[in-house]
Amino acid sequence: MPKLNKKQASEVEKAEAASGSFLLPEGRYAAQLLKVEEKEGNEYPYWVWQFGNLHNKAGELVPGRQWNNTSLSPKSFGFLKATFEAFGYTTDSDTDEMVGEWVTLYLVQEPIAKGPRAGQLRNSVQSVFEFDGDEYDFDPSSFTPADADKADSKDEY
Repeated sequence: MPKLNKKQASEVEKAEAASGSFLLPEGRYAAQLLKVEEKEGNEYPYWVWQFGNLHNKAGELVPGRQWNNTSLSPKSFGFLKATFEAFGYTTDSDTDEMVGEWVTLYLVQEPIAKGPRAGQLRNSVQSVFEFDGDEYDFDPSSFTPADADKADSKDEY
């Protein structure tokens, strides 16, 4: 049977009880691109950009990942262009080249529209900006996309 060691038990005892997902405060976060996947949409495909190794303005690693969807609809090309520009890449770049790069995400809280969690708040990416290392107190070169997997599996934040 699993059992917490003394240090873990002490830390868990100090924690506030929680359930479900958690919300990050609205604001700017440094984020590293982990991967981009294409999915089928109703009319047009869309890309799902997955971000990890999130850091707040104080430079602290915060829990979780964030996703941003960009439609391949001609009406949405401006949003897609803004994403490429935030990464400092041209629109003919392969997104695989961008994995591991940093941007700044502006996260907001909004209600979930439908499904079993309808009405509950979730974080959503409102904007993607170029990363400015002077804004944050951490060394981005010390993090890789694989670190996000390690942090998620250890729940160390």
